[in-house]
Amino acid sequence: MIHIGHQTNTLLLSIATFVYVGAMFFYLFVLVFKKKFLDISGFVVFVSAFLLETAGLAARWIESYHLDYGHIPITNLYESLIFLSWTIALTYIIVDIKYKVRKLGFPVSLTLLYLWRTHRFHPM
Repeated sequence: MIHIGHQTNTLLLSIATFVYVGAMFFYLFVLVFKKKFLDISGFVVFVSAFLLETAGLAARWIESYHLDYGHIPITNLYESLIFLSWTIALTYIIVDIKYKVRKLGFPVSLTLLYLWRTHRFHPM
């Protein structure tokens, strides 16, 4: 059984933030240098950030049960912005897989970073 300690979600979500920054730079380099390997690398990094964000949301949900007020993590501004960014990322991944529109990667990453930056000012 995996032990989810207090504030595990914060660590996972913080790491995801930096990984999204990495994805944004890959996508920016794709726009500037037009190299295919950067395109694929950016998508892999973006998906990695999404998986970290998913783990962070799941950890937050599990931690809420350990604190005896279990709820889905969308009950305040902080959680709602995280969930919104998760939903946008999932939508982008689905659209990218289906239509191969990786040029949207940079603006999507920038939008997610804006949401992440906004929610950093409203913890818990």
